[in-house]
Amino acid sequence: MAVEKINASRALFIKLGRQGKWENECLGNGTMRVSYRDIPHELCESGKWDVVVKHYRDKGQGPKEATRYANELKNFYQADAKTIWITFHARKLWWGFCSGCVTAGPVTQERIMVQVKSKASMVEVRKVESSAGLLMQYDRVFLVTHTFDGALSAKDLTRVEIIDAQRLATLVLDAGLCDWLLEKSS
Repeated sequence: MAVEKINASRALFIKLGRQGKWENECLGNGTMRVSYRDIPHELCESGKWDVVVKHYRDKGQGPKEATRYANELKNFYQADAKTIWITFHARKLWWGFCSGCVTAGPVTQERIMVQVKSKASMVEVRKVESSAGLLMQYDRVFLVTHTFDGALSAKDLTRVEIIDAQRLATLVLDAGLCDWLLEKSS
């Protein structure tokens, strides 16, 4: 089987809530979330990052902290569909692309869904396929799993692309993310 090389424009780390508060929810339903409730969405959408920094400075944050908060929001709002997002949960690397993020004009115009499961079989693949018109909303659908139970045969071919641990490891290597991964995990 040919291995598809990941074509990411950049790799970003996302913390899914303070102390991982949203990890289970986000990884369970394939979403990403950031929480800056005191910053208006319109401010970020219009790219007024200097105003975001000033907001945090006015709240008593130091210049480095205020800039870091603004940069986190800027990364989230300006990431394109080719940005690979990575996080760690339960001593495992989790990654995905997000075309449903708050983006400023995705380059590929592809809508991609990523479903992440620690263990999956054709039952989970069929559940994704049968989700009320879900597949019709997306150009590509991935099921990323640590352990895939069973083997795929020609009759099992589906629009859902299955990425197991071995394939994920190969994709990480081929995309040149090894050094980055080691740096983030240490």
